[in-house]
Amino acid sequence: MTPPSDLVRKPKAPPKSKIASGIVARKEKPEGATAVMVRPLMAKGNRDNEEETFYVKLRAEADRGLIDMGRGTLHLGFHLDPIHTVHWNNLAEPLCFELKGPAGIKLSNGKGSAPKVNAPSDIDPREFLIEIDSSVGKIGQPLHLEVSYFACDDEEGWCRAVTHQYEIELRRDRDAGSVRSPGAGRGFDRRQQPGGRGGFGQRRRPDPEQMLERLDTNGDGVISLAEARGPMIDRFKTMDADNDGSLSRNELQQHFERRSSRR
Repeated sequence: MTPPSDLVRKPKAPPKSKIASGIVARKEKPEGATAVMVRPLMAKGNRDNEEETFYVKLRAEADRGLIDMGRGTLHLGFHLDPIHTVHWNNLAEPLCFELKGPAGIKLSNGKGSAPKVNAPSDIDPREFLIEIDSSVGKIGQPLHLEVSYFACDDEEGWCRAVTHQYEIELRRDRDAGSVRSPGAGRGFDRRQQPGGRGGFGQRRRPDPEQMLERLDTNGDGVISLAEARGPMIDRFKTMDADNDGSLSRNELQQHFERRSSRR
């Protein structure tokens, strides 16, 4: 006789939907753009007692005219940090920012929002171009940037609103996009970058399986150059050990192990 418990139908979990990519138009960077200094700021009211996780890496690039004479174009790129498993929540308000400069600085758009996206979620970068004109010549004081966005992590089961603040110094970043840690003074500390669950200075090694799950949009088990995002695009040829135009799980694992051994 069939027990009553076996007659109760258990609902199946909905299949995981692939997170979209390659659907947000990229902004063309100004000619000769160079990475400039970016320093994240701790949230107001945070007295160094709370850790802060940056799910997005900010890369700021300026043309030569802006760096040398205070007049030119600034490119802001917000890239989801691949060390996390988050994606943009497009069912909420899109990413928005506010940029402020010192006296005498004119900004073409001091406030802006990312475009609305039809897909419920994606991992494409959000980019903006801002024209800056200084009446005092070369800009010596930093710009202040505040950004707000909604991020989700399906594996951990959360969606939350996030707000971060940065200072941008219009001088060349010789480390090409490394991020200053709060309280680090004028120097760089590569060990203290946003990433990992613990925030600054506490990074976890990326998981190849999670990265494949996020970036392998066609489900063929590898990551193609078209599917790569953020810094992975620049490192793709180095990571592609067998030069077959795609990144396998083993190639991802080997790349992460090499980077970890150099720290």
